[in-house]
Amino acid sequence: MRCSLLIATLLSYPLSTPASPEVIQGPFTIDAADTVFIQRETDKDYPLGLYLQSERGVVRVDTYPVEGDEPTVESVFFTTIQNRKNVIVLLSWHQVHRAEGINGYAWQVYGYVYENHTLVSNSLINNDPQLRGFDGELGGAESVFKYKNAAAIKSWLQQQYR
Repeated sequence: MRCSLLIATLLSYPLSTPASPEVIQGPFTIDAADTVFIQRETDKDYPLGLYLQSERGVVRVDTYPVEGDEPTVESVFFTTIQNRKNVIVLLSWHQVHRAEGINGYAWQVYGYVYENHTLVSNSLINNDPQLRGFDGELGGAESVFKYKNAAAIKSWLQQQYR
């Protein structure tokens, strides 16, 4: 009797399996052997991660934080800067703080140099103050961020970092 009660109890609980990672952008082919993709993470403070899949396996390159809201991937593209292939990721975060007169989107461009089947942070891009900003109402005034698409970002990068 106890055995059948135990079996009935166990069968009444749903079987749970770990959720498989959700790829939300990509995979995008960098060359014949390597791809990049952005995947949802389990860390609530860093809910998105950039990954490189190469002949060496899958490596997490970076994670993207919550900044008032979860990040949204707006664009992922490739461009050449100083004769080196780069992966560019454009993210936005919705921002609303009524008491401070903030209503719009924070933007950030991230860059990664691709060489020898690896991706490393491109400090030229990641430290460029022009490639992060706000678009919308900021402290009661209108603020405009110019680099909200691949064409605008590529143009800026080619002007600044030939």
